[in-house]
Amino acid sequence: MAFLVPSEFSKDVNSSLVSFQSSNLLAEQLLNLEEKRTPEAVEMIIGMNAQDQVKNQTMAKELTNMNMLLQGQVFDVMDVRADED
Repeated sequence: MAFLVPSEFSKDVNSSLVSFQSSNLLAEQLLNLEEKRTPEAVEMIIGMNAQDQVKNQTMAKELTNMNMLLQGQVFDVMDVRADED
């Protein structure tokens, strides 16, 4: 659902005939974002990339910790088997 707001370019704010921003303008703004044509679009993409980088770093740390735990368990099993021989 889209809400139409009076355009800032309306000549007379008291007029009963107020022009509205069109859906074409909204479509153009969305296209600009999708095609990264505006500074705002680039800024938003950089922000999203920074968030993704933080998430990826967190996941890498978690995977490293899990790997260390699994290696410890493997060494424990190897020690038990070596003691049984």
